[in-house]
Amino acid sequence: MNKLYQQRWILPAIVIVALVLKLSLFFIFYHGDVHQITQPDSEGYLAPAKSLIMNGNYGNILSRTPGYPTFIAILFVLFGQHLSAIIITQIILSSLLIIQGYYLARRLFSPVAAYISAILIAINFLFLSYTLMVLTDLLFAIAIGFVFLIGSYLFSDHPRKLWLSFSLGLALATATLIRPVSYYLLIPLSVGALWYFVHHHFGWRKTIISLILLTLPSIIFIGGWQVRNQLLFGTYAYTSITANNLYWYYMGNIIQKQQHIPFDEVKQQLMTKLQKQGSLSSAQENDFMTRTAVAFLFQHPKALMKQMLKGFSHLTISSDHSWVLFFDPHIDLATFNQAKRDLLHHHFSQSFAQNSLSQLLLIVTAIPMRFFLFLTYLLIALGIVMLPKTDMKKNRVSHLFLLGCVLYFILVSSSSISYARFRSPFELILLIYASFGLSGLLLWLKQQRAKLVFPSSIKSLDGN
Repeated sequence: MNKLYQQRWILPAIVIVALVLKLSLFFIFYHGDVHQITQPDSEGYLAPAKSLIMNGNYGNILSRTPGYPTFIAILFVLFGQHLSAIIITQIILSSLLIIQGYYLARRLFSPVAAYISAILIAINFLFLSYTLMVLTDLLFAIAIGFVFLIGSYLFSDHPRKLWLSFSLGLALATATLIRPVSYYLLIPLSVGALWYFVHHHFGWRKTIISLILLTLPSIIFIGGWQVRNQLLFGTYAYTSITANNLYWYYMGNIIQKQQHIPFDEVKQQLMTKLQKQGSLSSAQENDFMTRTAVAFLFQHPKALMKQMLKGFSHLTISSDHSWVLFFDPHIDLATFNQAKRDLLHHHFSQSFAQNSLSQLLLIVTAIPMRFFLFLTYLLIALGIVMLPKTDMKKNRVSHLFLLGCVLYFILVSSSSISYARFRSPFELILLIYASFGLSGLLLWLKQQRAKLVFPSSIKSLDGN
């Protein structure tokens, strides 16, 4: 273990190899087709970025937050309005995920687990998919990764609590500016921090200062954006995405299940309900959709629970194939998944007849994804079983913090529209616990091998 720890070249080597492979992949297979690196949501970030450059403001957007458009605008100013510059920058920045995973696993577990974690993150297809897309996922994963890393230091015996509190708050505010899914995370985080500070007898003065430093970045940046929305649209809502999801998808899915009708008909019903309110401003529309959906969901708690459980299954066990679009942007993912099932069920003639050779290669590459996902969960389970055997006292609260973050993202992301992409905020945590499970398994195998070798050596000595 100590020898491995001293070999500091291993982490830089993993980072450099991953970087070279990803950049090579991009330069070889990117043909200038914007459909390779964009999805329908991409324009929602590109438009405010261009508006920021041309007009000095983000335009009339309520559905998006400013973090990712600002990132794009900076790159456009530096390198011109080339989408390839965004992807190349994201590939370079993806190295930070490897480094974050390494230091998290090293702090919580061991150097061996840290190196395994770095490798698992480097080859992770979910991160690769959205590194190659003009979407918020990669940048958000990095920002929330800093939340995980800084939090693991704050909720431990590290002495610099005030500095760490501010850094944690700043990282969380940055993540929320990029993607609003972490908007409510500050609440349980502040409650947990208060309990931790009081439980460890930091004193009320230091506790209050730490909580102020933790919440101050969100008050300034997130609150500032909400004030901007109030001035422009007349609402303090951080984004209209929440209202849209609650109204069209959470409520819409339950109505669809109750009435057994196509979702398009449900959307028409909801649109009619909205139109009956007359001409609404953005603020009024956002308020109406939120109030209507929340009231409806409170009336149907069982249906909501069923929806969330189903969403949880889609969130956790589905494998993501968005990376396929980079290689073949015109492929239909539904058709692709059916072709994968045909090949798995040994319908070889049908698969060869309906797909080109390049598509077949993509299908064959995608088939093991589900297996690797289940293997990851098995290793996580093994790691959790092994946790009590480690020195947990020092990092117990750090583990609770990380697992609490996973639970938070599962709760806010499990819905009728959940799929593998929604797992990206906590994929880093899953991989570091899987690395711990794998390191423990390798250690056990090494011990078993030593037990087999040692008795055989004794027998050979006895024979002599």
